[in-house]
Amino acid sequence: DARCRDPGCPQPAGGNLPGLTMRAAPREPGGTAGTAALYLSERVLTQGLNFVVIALVARSYGPESFGFLAYSLALTQFAQILLASGTEPVFVRVFVQQPDLRLQWLGSGASLIAVASVAGAVVLTILLALQGSAQGIDQAGITAACVLTLGLLPSGALVFEQLLRSRTEALAILRVRATAGLAVGAIKVAAVLAHAPLVFVTAAFALEAWIVALLYLHLASRQGEGIGRWSLRRDAVSALMRQLGPSSASGVVNAAFFRINHVVIPAVAGFASLGQYALAMNLVSVLDNLIGVVASALYPRLSGHADREPASLMTAVARLARAFAIAAYAFAIAALLLGPWLVPRLFGPAYAEAGLVLPVLALAAIPSWSVLARSLFLTATGQFAATGYAMAIGLVCVVPATFWLSPSYGAIGAAWAQCAGLFCAAFLASLVLPSLHPIGRVQVRALVLRT
Repeated sequence: DARCRDPGCPQPAGGNLPGLTMRAAPREPGGTAGTAALYLSERVLTQGLNFVVIALVARSYGPESFGFLAYSLALTQFAQILLASGTEPVFVRVFVQQPDLRLQWLGSGASLIAVASVAGAVVLTILLALQGSAQGIDQAGITAACVLTLGLLPSGALVFEQLLRSRTEALAILRVRATAGLAVGAIKVAAVLAHAPLVFVTAAFALEAWIVALLYLHLASRQGEGIGRWSLRRDAVSALMRQLGPSSASGVVNAAFFRINHVVIPAVAGFASLGQYALAMNLVSVLDNLIGVVASALYPRLSGHADREPASLMTAVARLARAFAIAAYAFAIAALLLGPWLVPRLFGPAYAEAGLVLPVLALAAIPSWSVLARSLFLTATGQFAATGYAMAIGLVCVVPATFWLSPSYGAIGAAWAQCAGLFCAAFLASLVLPSLHPIGRVQVRALVLRT
């Protein structure tokens, strides 16, 4: 192992890079619970700031402008998921399994994502400009939307975050994300309170991505793993492309599923309806992201189960699925009781419809979090394509349902379409696809709160 820590050491060729001792990532003090708590602390802080920003933007700019901003953010976030978050399972897995090759995985992965980031930013800029012009958005709004794409450019540096996740170095991630979130969150709030043009708000979103990237590169340098030591190797690039293909395809389908309504609603009901839907979706996403943080914190441990104790993996996922189901039921009940009353008071009477949309999207958390538990099992066992197949089934359901319901029922119709699509992706897919039958049984038992 010592000789492989030298970046100049010749490494074995081939996609699987054999000859290494497989071992789990080291854990920070406090174990998985402590790691999850740190991840949750970071996300609570940043999501709290985002909640304030969203509330101020929605109140200050109105449903139509907020709808176009939501449309632009959805497309940008789709690209971010594809470039960074969607590739997380692959990178975490290779870093956990082959830690001595981390420098070549870092260099090769960052290079791949950097090239894709530039291409994605160019394509999105053109798409937003064309769509904005076609929908009658003024030049200032189109410029504000296009500025968001600048935040895609530093995505390659986020490969280092996946290395930290594989080591469960949650405190380091907390410091980086909290520093960037606090600094830029203050800028966003100040811009909205000063009634600045929307472009200042979107520029702050892009600035946050650059600050995060620079902080990670600084941290990598301090740990002796600076970008100057990262290496680009053809065999590592080939191996990554083979693994990222199924994972990225699943990420594309998954991201498309959760953002397709942001594209369909403006076409059939206008940006004002999208503003109502997007506000409710953002409120639901606050809790969705917190649940996702728990899943991210648990993933390295589950991946280790898959390698060392396969029999215990299903038991761990079953317990997690039941916990997610309990949380989803509680959330749905709370949203039903409080949503129609609370949303108009927080965001203004113009968003009364969003208060009715919120309980429907909260109900969709039941299948959504079941999908999350299933995805943890599938990625831990390397079945990346299965997640994409399941979400494709849901996508086939949600698109026609949105086109059918949104023209007559607006944002509420789109929310019911999303809910129906999630139930299809979560449970119908697990019944239809033979490879998902074992985990499907776990999902059904969790739905009735059994393990």
